[in-house]
Amino acid sequence: MPYCRYCSKEIHETASACPHCGAEQGIDIEIRKKGTVILAVASLAIGLITALATLNITLSQSPPYNRYILFLVLSVLAFVLGTISLWKRYPAMGSASVGVAFSILAFVVLLDRWNKVEVSYKPRNSTDSLAQEVRPTPEVPKQSLNTSWAPSYDCSKVTSGSERLICSNKQLSEADVRLSKAYAEYLTRVTNKKVAKNQQMYWLKNIRDACSTAECMLNAYAIRIAKLSQQ
Repeated sequence: MPYCRYCSKEIHETASACPHCGAEQGIDIEIRKKGTVILAVASLAIGLITALATLNITLSQSPPYNRYILFLVLSVLAFVLGTISLWKRYPAMGSASVGVAFSILAFVVLLDRWNKVEVSYKPRNSTDSLAQEVRPTPEVPKQSLNTSWAPSYDCSKVTSGSERLICSNKQLSEADVRLSKAYAEYLTRVTNKKVAKNQQMYWLKNIRDACSTAECMLNAYAIRIAKLSQQ
């Protein structure tokens, strides 16, 4: 059994302080300093990396979801390590303080950018990706949009080629009206209307608007109306 360096009484070999006089044992103090300084250094390193990465995400128009989550977790980790180091008054408190500051800055900026996170409502296969990369412009007949028929929206305010194509085609306009009614009835039957609206927006953008001909679009409308009617 070892002895206290101050009162010379017998103590346990793993004791960090003497149970008799309360004096801390010098060897244990040095070992603890070397071990706990790692917390402050880790907090500083992770916080700095996260802050720099957050700057890159801020400059991006639509940051990838997985990268966003990774740096959000790292910012929390840097904050926890730095807070423990400061609370315990471990060595290198200055480094821990800087690490905590970087982590808070990164976390706040990441939360502010939450609405820019790139999340897909459903996985896309290779055909979907190709359609997104090379999407031909719908063929719109060269005629006035002032017709005797109309889709479910105001043709005088259209901006996309797909909407102009629908406005110029009687069959497509009628199909759009039928879809609008089927979708309205579908919303009355579902409980999670937010998911239903997201699915409808996905279909409009990635299925209907991917068509470049009236035949393709009519087929897309027929499938969508049948699906909504069955659900």
